[in-house]
Amino acid sequence: MIWIKKRILVNRKMCEPGNKAIFNETSFLVRLYFDDAHSNLGQLFESLKPDLPLNLPDVFLAKDADPQIMYVYGCQKNGLSEWGETETELFQNVATQLKKYQDIGFVGASVIYQAVYDNLQSDSGDLAIDELKRAGIARQGAHVSQKIPGGDLFLLGCPPMNTLGEPYFQPIVRYLALCQSDSEATLNSYLANAAFFSRDVALIKAHQNVHNFRVRSSPSQDNLQNILDKIAREIQELFNKTDLLNDSAKAALNSLSGSLSCLLKFYIEVNSTATSMVGQKSNYQHSFDAEPVEVAEGQVWCFLRERMNTLNEELQIKISECQAVLEAAQQAVSMVQTRIDQADEALEREQEQRLRRRDELLAYMGVAIALPELINYDVVEKILTSWKIYLIPIGYFFVQCGLIVVIGGLIVLFIKKSSFRKPRIIDEAKSEQGCNE
Repeated sequence: MIWIKKRILVNRKMCEPGNKAIFNETSFLVRLYFDDAHSNLGQLFESLKPDLPLNLPDVFLAKDADPQIMYVYGCQKNGLSEWGETETELFQNVATQLKKYQDIGFVGASVIYQAVYDNLQSDSGDLAIDELKRAGIARQGAHVSQKIPGGDLFLLGCPPMNTLGEPYFQPIVRYLALCQSDSEATLNSYLANAAFFSRDVALIKAHQNVHNFRVRSSPSQDNLQNILDKIAREIQELFNKTDLLNDSAKAALNSLSGSLSCLLKFYIEVNSTATSMVGQKSNYQHSFDAEPVEVAEGQVWCFLRERMNTLNEELQIKISECQAVLEAAQQAVSMVQTRIDQADEALEREQEQRLRRRDELLAYMGVAIALPELINYDVVEKILTSWKIYLIPIGYFFVQCGLIVVIGGLIVLFIKKSSFRKPRIIDEAKSEQGCNE
Protein backbone atom coordinates (compact mmCIF):
# COMPACT_ATOMS: atom_id res chain seq x y z
CA MET A 1 0.00 0.00 0.00
CA ILE A 2 1.26 3.47 -0.84
CA TRP A 3 2.31 5.44 2.19
CA ILE A 4 3.56 8.94 2.92
CA LYS A 5 5.37 9.90 6.09
CA LYS A 6 3.14 12.19 8.12
CA ARG A 7 3.94 14.35 11.10
CA ILE A 8 2.08 17.00 13.08
CA LEU A 9 2.82 20.50 14.26
CA VAL A 10 3.08 20.78 18.02
CA ASN A 11 3.07 23.58 20.54
CA ARG A 12 5.80 26.12 19.89
CA LYS A 13 6.75 25.94 23.57
CA MET A 14 8.30 22.59 22.75
CA CYS A 15 10.98 24.39 20.75
CA GLU A 16 11.93 26.81 23.51
CA PRO A 17 15.30 26.34 25.29
CA GLY A 18 15.12 23.90 28.14
CA ASN A 19 12.29 21.87 26.68
CA LYS A 20 13.57 18.41 25.85
CA ALA A 21 10.57 17.46 23.68
CA ILE A 22 11.72 19.04 20.40
CA PHE A 23 9.97 17.97 17.22
CA ASN A 24 11.91 17.40 14.00
CA GLU A 25 9.20 17.74 11.42
CA THR A 26 5.40 17.67 11.29
CA SER A 27 2.86 16.61 8.68
CA PHE A 28 -0.81 16.23 7.88
CA LEU A 29 -2.43 13.38 5.94
CA VAL A 30 -6.03 12.95 4.83
CA ARG A 31 -7.45 9.81 3.31
CA LEU A 32 -10.61 10.56 1.32
CA TYR A 33 -12.82 7.54 0.68
CA PHE A 34 -15.14 7.51 -2.33
CA ASP A 35 -17.69 5.17 -3.83
CA ASP A 36 -17.30 5.65 -7.57
CA ALA A 37 -19.35 3.21 -9.64
CA HIS A 38 -18.54 4.96 -12.93
CA SER A 39 -14.79 5.46 -12.46
CA ASN A 40 -14.97 9.26 -12.55
CA LEU A 41 -12.69 9.69 -9.56
CA GLY A 42 -9.80 10.59 -11.86
CA GLN A 43 -11.75 13.58 -13.16
CA LEU A 44 -12.56 14.66 -9.61
CA PHE A 45 -8.88 14.28 -8.76
CA GLU A 46 -7.82 16.57 -11.60
CA SER A 47 -10.53 19.10 -10.71
CA LEU A 48 -9.57 19.12 -7.05
CA LYS A 49 -5.81 19.60 -7.42
CA PRO A 50 -5.89 23.28 -8.48
CA ASP A 51 -8.14 24.17 -5.53
CA LEU A 52 -6.01 22.58 -2.81
CA PRO A 53 -4.45 24.81 -0.13
CA LEU A 54 -0.93 25.93 -0.98
CA ASN A 55 0.56 24.10 2.00
CA LEU A 56 -0.71 20.75 0.63
CA PRO A 57 1.63 20.22 -2.32
CA ASP A 58 1.35 16.44 -2.41
CA VAL A 59 -1.91 14.88 -3.55
CA PHE A 60 -2.29 11.61 -5.38
CA LEU A 61 -4.89 9.00 -6.15
CA ALA A 62 -4.62 5.42 -4.95
CA LYS A 63 -7.21 2.95 -6.19
CA ASP A 64 -8.43 0.16 -4.01
CA ALA A 65 -11.21 -2.40 -4.48
CA ASP A 66 -13.53 -0.84 -1.92
CA PRO A 67 -13.55 2.05 -1.69
CA GLN A 68 -11.34 4.19 -3.93
CA ILE A 69 -8.97 6.33 -1.94
CA MET A 70 -7.44 9.75 -2.54
CA TYR A 71 -4.49 10.78 -0.38
CA VAL A 72 -3.82 14.43 0.42
CA TYR A 73 -0.55 15.19 2.19
CA GLY A 74 1.08 18.34 3.49
CA CYS A 75 4.03 19.38 5.64
CA GLN A 76 4.80 22.73 7.24
CA LYS A 77 6.49 24.27 10.29
CA ASN A 78 4.05 27.05 11.08
CA GLY A 79 1.39 27.24 13.77
CA LEU A 80 -1.25 24.57 14.32
CA SER A 81 -4.02 27.12 13.66
CA GLU A 82 -3.04 27.03 9.99
CA TRP A 83 -3.66 23.30 9.92
CA GLY A 84 -7.21 23.98 11.09
CA GLU A 85 -7.76 26.43 8.25
CA THR A 86 -6.13 23.99 5.83
CA GLU A 87 -8.42 21.13 6.82
CA THR A 88 -11.52 23.34 6.62
CA GLU A 89 -10.54 24.64 3.19
CA LEU A 90 -9.76 21.14 1.95
CA PHE A 91 -13.16 19.69 2.87
CA GLN A 92 -14.95 22.75 1.51
CA ASN A 93 -13.20 22.28 -1.83
CA VAL A 94 -14.03 18.58 -1.86
CA ALA A 95 -17.72 19.33 -1.19
CA THR A 96 -17.75 21.93 -3.98
CA GLN A 97 -16.19 19.59 -6.52
CA LEU A 98 -18.46 16.68 -5.56
CA LYS A 99 -21.49 18.76 -6.60
CA LYS A 100 -20.16 18.51 -10.17
CA TYR A 101 -19.93 14.70 -9.97
CA GLN A 102 -23.26 13.45 -8.69
CA ASP A 103 -22.36 9.82 -9.43
CA ILE A 104 -19.43 9.88 -7.00
CA GLY A 105 -20.39 9.12 -3.43
CA PHE A 106 -18.34 10.54 -0.58
CA VAL A 107 -17.98 7.77 2.00
CA GLY A 108 -15.93 9.76 4.48
CA ALA A 109 -12.39 10.60 5.50
CA SER A 110 -9.74 9.85 8.08
CA VAL A 111 -7.31 12.55 9.13
CA ILE A 112 -3.98 11.70 10.72
CA TYR A 113 -1.74 14.30 12.33
CA GLN A 114 1.74 13.12 13.26
CA ALA A 115 4.67 14.55 15.18
CA VAL A 116 8.15 13.06 15.35
CA TYR A 117 10.31 14.05 18.34
CA ASP A 118 13.95 13.68 19.23
CA ASN A 119 12.85 12.91 22.76
CA LEU A 120 9.18 12.15 23.42
CA GLN A 121 8.03 13.32 26.87
CA SER A 122 5.06 12.15 28.93
CA ASP A 123 3.28 15.47 28.45
CA SER A 124 3.99 15.81 24.73
CA GLY A 125 0.58 14.45 23.81
CA ASP A 126 -1.25 16.83 26.16
CA LEU A 127 0.64 19.82 24.77
CA ALA A 128 -0.06 18.79 21.18
CA ILE A 129 -3.76 18.23 21.86
CA ASP A 130 -4.04 21.60 23.62
CA GLU A 131 -2.61 23.25 20.53
CA LEU A 132 -5.03 21.32 18.31
CA LYS A 133 -7.93 22.38 20.51
CA ARG A 134 -6.96 26.03 20.19
CA ALA A 135 -6.83 25.54 16.43
CA GLY A 136 -10.33 24.07 16.47
CA ILE A 137 -9.09 20.73 15.15
CA ALA A 138 -9.55 18.60 18.27
CA ARG A 139 -12.78 18.60 20.22
CA GLN A 140 -12.86 19.78 23.81
CA GLY A 141 -12.74 17.26 26.64
CA ALA A 142 -10.63 14.22 27.39
CA HIS A 143 -9.16 12.13 24.58
CA VAL A 144 -8.54 8.41 24.70
CA SER A 145 -5.07 7.21 23.81
CA GLN A 146 -3.07 4.02 23.64
CA LYS A 147 0.28 2.58 22.73
CA ILE A 148 0.74 1.33 19.17
CA PRO A 149 3.84 -0.06 17.45
CA GLY A 150 6.29 2.84 17.17
CA GLY A 151 4.54 5.40 19.35
CA ASP A 152 1.30 6.74 20.81
CA LEU A 153 -2.10 7.12 19.15
CA PHE A 154 -4.76 9.63 20.24
CA LEU A 155 -8.35 9.70 19.03
CA LEU A 156 -9.09 13.36 18.33
CA GLY A 157 -12.68 12.71 17.36
CA CYS A 158 -15.20 10.60 15.49
CA PRO A 159 -18.73 11.55 14.36
CA PRO A 160 -20.86 12.34 17.46
CA MET A 161 -23.96 10.14 17.71
CA ASN A 162 -26.26 13.15 17.98
CA THR A 163 -25.14 14.40 14.55
CA LEU A 164 -26.26 11.25 12.75
CA GLY A 165 -29.32 12.05 10.67
CA GLU A 166 -28.58 15.79 10.77
CA PRO A 167 -27.49 17.98 7.82
CA TYR A 168 -24.22 18.85 9.58
CA PHE A 169 -23.15 15.19 9.95
CA GLN A 170 -19.47 14.77 9.01
CA PRO A 171 -18.16 11.22 8.44
CA ILE A 172 -14.63 12.06 9.54
CA VAL A 173 -12.32 10.30 12.01
CA ARG A 174 -9.29 12.20 13.32
CA TYR A 175 -6.14 10.82 14.94
CA LEU A 176 -2.94 12.16 16.43
CA ALA A 177 0.16 9.97 16.27
CA LEU A 178 3.36 10.74 18.21
CA CYS A 179 6.72 9.00 18.06
CA GLN A 180 10.46 9.46 18.45
CA SER A 181 12.69 9.69 15.43
CA ASP A 182 14.26 6.28 16.07
CA SER A 183 10.82 4.57 15.92
CA GLU A 184 9.33 6.61 13.07
CA ALA A 185 9.67 3.80 10.54
CA THR A 186 7.82 1.38 12.83
CA LEU A 187 4.97 3.85 13.38
CA ASN A 188 4.68 4.64 9.67
CA SER A 189 4.58 0.95 8.87
CA TYR A 190 1.74 0.42 11.33
CA LEU A 191 -0.29 3.38 10.11
CA ALA A 192 0.28 2.37 6.49
CA ASN A 193 -1.06 -1.13 7.07
CA ALA A 194 -4.25 -1.87 5.14
CA ALA A 195 -5.91 -3.01 8.37
CA PHE A 196 -5.65 0.53 9.73
CA PHE A 197 -7.50 2.35 6.96
CA SER A 198 -9.90 -0.55 6.28
CA ARG A 199 -10.87 -0.26 9.94
CA ASP A 200 -11.65 3.41 9.36
CA VAL A 201 -13.67 2.59 6.25
CA ALA A 202 -15.78 0.05 8.15
CA LEU A 203 -16.35 2.49 11.03
CA ILE A 204 -17.29 5.36 8.71
CA LYS A 205 -19.64 3.17 6.68
CA ALA A 206 -21.32 2.05 9.89
CA HIS A 207 -21.91 5.70 10.81
CA GLN A 208 -23.20 6.34 7.29
CA ASN A 209 -25.63 3.43 7.58
CA VAL A 210 -27.23 4.76 10.74
CA HIS A 211 -27.11 8.33 9.43
CA ASN A 212 -28.92 7.39 6.22
CA PHE A 213 -31.55 5.44 8.12
CA ARG A 214 -32.14 8.34 10.51
CA VAL A 215 -32.50 10.68 7.54
CA ARG A 216 -34.96 8.27 5.92
CA SER A 217 -37.03 8.08 9.09
CA SER A 218 -36.78 11.76 10.03
CA PRO A 219 -39.90 13.95 10.48
CA SER A 220 -39.16 15.67 7.16
CA GLN A 221 -39.57 12.29 5.47
CA ASP A 222 -42.01 9.49 6.30
CA ASN A 223 -41.32 9.47 10.00
CA LEU A 224 -41.09 5.91 11.29
CA GLN A 225 -42.55 6.70 14.70
CA ASN A 226 -45.49 8.52 13.09
CA ILE A 227 -46.21 5.46 10.96
CA LEU A 228 -46.07 3.17 14.00
CA ASP A 229 -48.47 5.47 15.87
CA LYS A 230 -50.76 5.69 12.86
CA ILE A 231 -50.95 1.90 12.53
CA ALA A 232 -51.83 1.59 16.23
CA ARG A 233 -54.64 4.16 15.85
CA GLU A 234 -56.03 2.54 12.70
CA ILE A 235 -56.09 -0.90 14.31
CA GLN A 236 -57.93 0.49 17.35
CA GLU A 237 -60.45 2.26 15.10
CA LEU A 238 -61.15 -0.96 13.22
CA PHE A 239 -61.82 -2.84 16.46
CA ASN A 240 -64.20 -0.09 17.59
CA LYS A 241 -66.32 -0.33 14.44
CA THR A 242 -69.52 -2.34 14.78
CA ASP A 243 -70.22 -2.60 11.05
CA LEU A 244 -67.17 -3.75 9.12
CA LEU A 245 -68.98 -4.00 5.79
CA ASN A 246 -69.76 -0.33 5.25
CA ASP A 247 -67.70 2.18 3.24
CA SER A 248 -66.12 3.65 6.38
CA ALA A 249 -64.66 0.30 7.41
CA LYS A 250 -63.40 -0.34 3.88
CA ALA A 251 -61.67 3.06 3.86
CA ALA A 252 -60.09 2.27 7.24
CA LEU A 253 -58.80 -1.05 5.93
CA ASN A 254 -57.34 0.64 2.86
CA SER A 255 -55.63 3.23 5.07
CA LEU A 256 -54.18 0.48 7.28
CA SER A 257 -52.97 -1.35 4.21
CA GLY A 258 -51.15 1.79 3.02
CA SER A 259 -49.54 2.31 6.43
CA LEU A 260 -48.39 -1.31 6.53
CA SER A 261 -46.88 -0.90 3.06
CA CYS A 262 -44.86 2.11 4.31
CA LEU A 263 -43.76 0.16 7.36
CA LEU A 264 -42.75 -2.78 5.18
CA LYS A 265 -40.54 -0.44 3.13
CA PHE A 266 -38.86 0.72 6.33
CA TYR A 267 -38.46 -2.87 7.45
CA ILE A 268 -36.83 -3.87 4.16
CA GLU A 269 -34.52 -0.84 4.30
CA VAL A 270 -33.46 -1.36 7.88
CA ASN A 271 -32.88 -5.06 7.20
CA SER A 272 -30.70 -4.19 4.23
CA THR A 273 -28.84 -1.60 6.30
CA ALA A 274 -28.43 -4.06 9.17
CA THR A 275 -27.04 -6.63 6.73
CA SER A 276 -24.50 -4.07 5.57
CA MET A 277 -23.75 -3.27 9.20
CA VAL A 278 -23.03 -6.92 9.95
CA GLY A 279 -20.51 -6.89 7.12
CA GLN A 280 -18.85 -3.71 8.41
CA LYS A 281 -18.77 -5.07 11.94
CA SER A 282 -17.21 -8.30 10.68
CA ASN A 283 -14.59 -6.35 8.70
CA TYR A 284 -13.91 -4.18 11.71
CA GLN A 285 -13.44 -7.14 14.02
CA HIS A 286 -11.35 -8.98 11.46
CA SER A 287 -8.81 -6.15 11.46
CA PHE A 288 -8.22 -6.75 15.17
CA ASP A 289 -7.57 -10.45 14.82
CA ALA A 290 -4.09 -9.76 13.48
CA GLU A 291 -3.32 -7.16 16.16
CA PRO A 292 -1.31 -7.98 19.28
CA VAL A 293 -3.57 -8.27 22.30
CA GLU A 294 -2.07 -5.23 24.02
CA VAL A 295 -2.80 -3.11 20.92
CA ALA A 296 -6.26 -4.50 20.16
CA GLU A 297 -7.32 -3.91 23.77
CA GLY A 298 -6.07 -0.32 23.84
CA GLN A 299 -8.43 2.51 24.78
CA VAL A 300 -8.76 3.91 21.26
CA TRP A 301 -9.69 0.63 19.60
CA CYS A 302 -11.93 -0.43 22.50
CA PHE A 303 -13.77 2.90 22.30
CA LEU A 304 -14.30 2.55 18.56
CA ARG A 305 -15.38 -1.09 18.90
CA GLU A 306 -18.00 0.00 21.44
CA ARG A 307 -19.14 2.70 19.02
CA MET A 308 -19.50 0.06 16.29
CA ASN A 309 -21.56 -2.11 18.66
CA THR A 310 -23.75 0.89 19.57
CA LEU A 311 -24.46 1.64 15.92
CA ASN A 312 -25.33 -1.99 15.27
CA GLU A 313 -27.60 -2.18 18.33
CA GLU A 314 -29.54 0.90 17.21
CA LEU A 315 -30.43 -0.77 13.93
CA GLN A 316 -31.28 -4.02 15.68
CA ILE A 317 -33.67 -2.13 17.97
CA LYS A 318 -35.37 -0.57 14.95
CA ILE A 319 -35.69 -4.00 13.35
CA SER A 320 -37.28 -5.36 16.54
CA GLU A 321 -39.73 -2.44 16.65
CA CYS A 322 -40.74 -2.97 13.04
CA GLN A 323 -41.08 -6.73 13.55
CA ALA A 324 -43.24 -6.29 16.65
CA VAL A 325 -45.57 -3.85 14.92
CA LEU A 326 -45.79 -5.98 11.78
CA GLU A 327 -46.66 -9.06 13.83
CA ALA A 328 -49.23 -7.16 15.90
CA ALA A 329 -50.73 -5.65 12.76
CA GLN A 330 -50.87 -9.06 11.11
CA GLN A 331 -52.72 -10.51 14.11
CA ALA A 332 -55.07 -7.53 14.21
CA VAL A 333 -55.81 -7.79 10.50
CA SER A 334 -56.48 -11.52 10.91
CA MET A 335 -58.93 -10.82 13.75
CA VAL A 336 -60.63 -8.08 11.75
CA GLN A 337 -60.81 -10.38 8.75
CA THR A 338 -62.47 -13.02 10.94
CA ARG A 339 -65.06 -10.48 12.03
CA ILE A 340 -65.60 -9.47 8.40
CA ASP A 341 -66.06 -13.12 7.41
CA GLN A 342 -68.58 -13.60 10.21
CA ALA A 343 -70.43 -10.47 9.12
CA ASP A 344 -70.38 -11.74 5.53
CA GLU A 345 -71.84 -15.08 6.63
CA ALA A 346 -74.57 -13.36 8.63
CA LEU A 347 -75.38 -11.13 5.68
CA GLU A 348 -75.42 -14.12 3.37
CA ARG A 349 -77.81 -16.00 5.66
CA GLU A 350 -80.07 -12.97 5.83
CA GLN A 351 -80.05 -12.70 2.05
CA GLU A 352 -80.87 -16.40 1.75
CA GLN A 353 -83.81 -15.98 4.10
CA ARG A 354 -85.07 -13.07 2.06
CA LEU A 355 -84.74 -15.09 -1.11
CA ARG A 356 -86.63 -17.97 0.47
CA ARG A 357 -89.43 -15.70 1.59
CA ARG A 358 -89.61 -14.20 -1.85
CA ASP A 359 -89.70 -17.61 -3.51
CA GLU A 360 -92.35 -18.79 -1.10
CA LEU A 361 -94.46 -15.72 -1.77
CA LEU A 362 -94.15 -16.22 -5.51
CA ALA A 363 -95.08 -19.88 -5.09
CA TYR A 364 -98.09 -19.01 -2.98
CA MET A 365 -99.20 -16.46 -5.52
CA GLY A 366 -98.79 -19.02 -8.29
CA VAL A 367 -100.82 -21.59 -6.38
CA ALA A 368 -103.49 -19.03 -5.58
CA ILE A 369 -103.78 -18.15 -9.25
CA ALA A 370 -103.44 -21.63 -10.70
CA LEU A 371 -105.68 -23.77 -8.44
CA PRO A 372 -108.95 -21.94 -9.13
CA GLU A 373 -108.23 -22.33 -12.82
CA LEU A 374 -107.35 -26.01 -12.55
CA ILE A 375 -110.09 -26.99 -10.11
CA ASN A 376 -113.00 -25.01 -11.48
CA TYR A 377 -116.71 -25.71 -11.12
CA ASP A 378 -117.10 -27.58 -14.42
CA VAL A 379 -114.16 -29.91 -13.71
CA VAL A 380 -115.51 -30.80 -10.27
CA GLU A 381 -119.01 -31.46 -11.68
CA LYS A 382 -117.69 -33.72 -14.45
CA ILE A 383 -115.49 -35.70 -12.07
CA LEU A 384 -118.29 -36.27 -9.55
CA THR A 385 -120.84 -37.06 -12.28
CA SER A 386 -118.44 -39.61 -13.76
CA TRP A 387 -118.33 -41.23 -10.35
CA LYS A 388 -122.18 -41.14 -10.34
CA ILE A 389 -122.26 -38.57 -7.57
CA TYR A 390 -124.98 -36.05 -8.16
CA LEU A 391 -125.22 -32.91 -6.10
CA ILE A 392 -127.13 -29.70 -6.19
CA PRO A 393 -125.14 -26.80 -7.78
CA ILE A 394 -124.05 -25.31 -4.46
CA GLY A 395 -122.72 -28.72 -3.44
CA TYR A 396 -120.35 -28.77 -6.37
CA PHE A 397 -119.18 -25.31 -5.30
CA PHE A 398 -118.42 -26.48 -1.76
CA VAL A 399 -116.52 -29.50 -3.10
CA GLN A 400 -114.52 -27.20 -5.39
CA CYS A 401 -113.57 -24.95 -2.47
CA GLY A 402 -112.62 -27.92 -0.32
CA LEU A 403 -110.39 -29.38 -3.02
CA ILE A 404 -108.69 -26.02 -3.56
CA VAL A 405 -108.01 -25.67 0.19
CA VAL A 406 -106.73 -29.23 0.65
CA ILE A 407 -104.56 -29.34 -2.47
CA GLY A 408 -103.32 -25.79 -1.85
CA GLY A 409 -102.38 -26.68 1.72
CA LEU A 410 -100.43 -29.73 0.56
CA ILE A 411 -98.59 -27.65 -2.02
CA VAL A 412 -97.77 -24.94 0.55
CA LEU A 413 -96.46 -27.58 2.96
CA PHE A 414 -94.27 -29.03 0.21
CA ILE A 415 -92.91 -25.56 -0.68
CA LYS A 416 -91.97 -24.86 2.95
CA LYS A 417 -90.18 -28.18 3.37
CA SER A 418 -88.29 -27.64 0.14
CA SER A 419 -87.24 -24.09 1.09
CA PHE A 420 -85.94 -25.18 4.53
CA ARG A 421 -84.03 -28.11 3.09
CA LYS A 422 -82.10 -25.94 0.62
CA PRO A 423 -79.92 -23.94 3.11
CA ARG A 424 -78.99 -27.13 4.96
CA ILE A 425 -77.55 -28.49 1.77
CA ILE A 426 -75.68 -25.24 1.21
CA ASP A 427 -74.33 -25.24 4.78
CA GLU A 428 -73.19 -28.84 4.45
CA ALA A 429 -71.45 -27.99 1.20
CA LYS A 430 -69.70 -25.00 2.82
CA SER A 431 -68.69 -27.10 5.81
CA GLU A 432 -67.25 -29.75 3.55
CA GLN A 433 -65.38 -27.10 1.55
CA GLY A 434 -63.94 -25.63 4.75
CA CYS A 435 -62.70 -29.04 5.88
CA ASN A 436 -61.05 -29.60 2.52
CA GLU A 437 -59.26 -26.26 2.78
